Amino acid sequence: MDFFPKSKKLAAKLLNDCIKSGVGNAHNLQYINESHIAWLLSNSYNILNTLSDDNSYLDLGHGGGFLKYINSRYFGLDIEHSEWEIADSFYKKIQNLLQSYPDYESTSILSKNFEIKNCNKKYDYMIFMRFNGAFNVANITDEENVFAKNVRKYCKKGVIVWPEPTKNGETIIKYDEAKLKKVERSPINLTIIDF
Repeated sequence: MDFFPKSKKLAAKLLNDCIKSGVGNAHNLQYINESHIAWLLSNSYNILNTLSDDNSYLDLGHGGGFLKYINSRYFGLDIEHSEWEIADSFYKKIQNLLQSYPDYESTSILSKNFEIKNCNKKYDYMIFMRFNGAFNVANITDEENVFAKNVRKYCKKGVIVWPEPTKNGETIIKYDEAKLKKVERSPINLTIIDF
């Protein structure tokens, strides 16, 4: 199913409502673009369409809540969502419009004291959408790395990464090639890295 046309309609509404409420900062300009919002919604659908209902997932970095919104309407997979405790207030505006709120708050995944507040379970996989930063500085398969240790506190099997392409279309993710699984049926650049 091509979800993009349906996402364009929702994107137009979100765009209109977000413009009325103010942008906040330059980083948020990406959300003042109907095609970009539609792209995020459509790719959320594509990501969810590749996941197995046999696993549990934690979406780290809830943002505007696009993945949760699409999951609740079309899939019903076992996914919970966490957002940074210092999240931009602009995301809260989008979450309110979508009625899509995070289940947990967390500290920074790159800190030595990483914690997902009130979360006392382990998931099969942690999902990182558009999360290039940590993967540029941390080898997720290196068990001594702070980032890798933090991830292992909350997931058992591995991580699912949908990296945001750079200007030249490449993505930079460091990992041990032997521990990599590529999701072949994904229409986007989705990667599963097992521990």
